[in-house]
Amino acid sequence: MIDHLNERDICTLFVEVKTNFNKYELEREIQEQFKNDIGIKIQVKPVNIGDLPRNEKIN
Repeated sequence: MIDHLNERDICTLFVEVKTNFNKYELEREIQEQFKNDIGIKIQVKPVNIGDLPRNEKIN
């Protein structure tokens, strides 16, 4: 999701996380990888499995 605040773009990445994962450590690792690999700072929001909407094909 991209938001705009005070003339700046804010990128938020929502990720589904299993309950046994350390959400805070995962958040930090993903932020670091984005900064190192792509060069941008993002906000990471861990959510529970199934919380994000699904877009499934219907045949």
